[in-house]
Amino acid sequence: MEISPPELSYLDDKVVVSARFTCRGEENTLWFKFDKEFADYAVLEKSDAFLVSLLPLAMQVHEDIRLDHPVSEEIYYNVTEYLIPLISLAMPEMGRVRVVHNGFSDIARMGMDGVVGTGFSCGIDSFFTLAEHARPDIPSSHRITHCVFMDVGSHGVLGSEAEQLRFKRRLDITRTCATEFGMKFVVIESNLSQFIQDAYVKTHTLRNAAAVLVLEKLFRIYYYSSSVSFENLHVKDKDIGHSDPMVLSYLSTNHLRFVSSGVQFNRTEKTEIVSRFEPSYRYLNVCTITGDNCSVCDKCLRTMLILDMWGKLELYAGVFDLDKYRREKRRYICHLLATRSRDVFSRERCDLMKRVGYKLGPVTGCYYLGYKTRHELRVYTDSLMKAVLKRRREILSRIKVTRLYDESSAVKKIVSLMEHPFP
Repeated sequence: MEISPPELSYLDDKVVVSARFTCRGEENTLWFKFDKEFADYAVLEKSDAFLVSLLPLAMQVHEDIRLDHPVSEEIYYNVTEYLIPLISLAMPEMGRVRVVHNGFSDIARMGMDGVVGTGFSCGIDSFFTLAEHARPDIPSSHRITHCVFMDVGSHGVLGSEAEQLRFKRRLDITRTCATEFGMKFVVIESNLSQFIQDAYVKTHTLRNAAAVLVLEKLFRIYYYSSSVSFENLHVKDKDIGHSDPMVLSYLSTNHLRFVSSGVQFNRTEKTEIVSRFEPSYRYLNVCTITGDNCSVCDKCLRTMLILDMWGKLELYAGVFDLDKYRREKRRYICHLLATRSRDVFSRERCDLMKRVGYKLGPVTGCYYLGYKTRHELRVYTDSLMKAVLKRRREILSRIKVTRLYDESSAVKKIVSLMEHPFP
């Protein structure tokens, strides 16, 4: 993979920072777009943002990265020495690649040393970060001044009608809430998800951090809202959020420090803290299906159940459909009970129900037996599929040491496509 120097252009009232790159012989352009008022903070002196954002793609297709522009010493060192091995350990299918740089460079601070930002989506994690840093005992140097709203893959397939509707609706809700707090609001859009089409959870930390690095001149501290707690941190999980504190430390520079926020609490504890924060009653938005809370998906139901257990659900009648929740509540509790041994979030909710003394009725118990049977069958099927994929890797490895593989370009092409479909 070869990455060209970043370029700046204007599109109406927006600024676009873009870089051409070549992967597997195909040339594309990756871009980040934001409001013109932040044009002076765009980083063109180095390719940090594009190295970080395209790293998952290069590792997926097993291509070394060649930068035609300088990179910061910190990002180069941390990416090559720590981040690449960490990602490869978490996701074994991602190959360890080399990064060939074109010298080192750095940026000049723009004079806004007090800028502290956070990604804000009006979800539980981001609301927690905002609420915690609004406490009167938080030092002024750590108070959040800028809320950032991203479109780097969390809203769905880039350019689809559903993605655009979700993005616009969530943007309206988040902007209104941030404005009410007197926060500066920054919107960063990108076509990154066009090239990294893996599940968003696998690479969300890298995607969002890369977008922030495009505006590194603006921020001094950036709080990245964690979805997991200290007790659940580990590397061997395809959700990169389980290693956020480590990943973020390797993405910090001399001018910008990324901090994993909320990692000292689990989701049920954070939800209880957010439920004491009055703006959340009007703006809480946790759904991944629609722009508003659908009240029936897993994220909506798990949030409402926690609020219900804490006795705070009625406060959120303006953002959730409580009737839908009550119809789905029994089914959802059965799902949690059936998956608690394997899913940390299910276990947290079951522990909370036990702590508050929630009693299951006999009908719920019968439902649970059915859900448990179905869940165990699904786990068995998943295990069988993993065994099949492992066998396929073994067969491909054997083919690669044969004479036919050495002599036939067609066989090499077939094996390559089976190992690393693009992308």
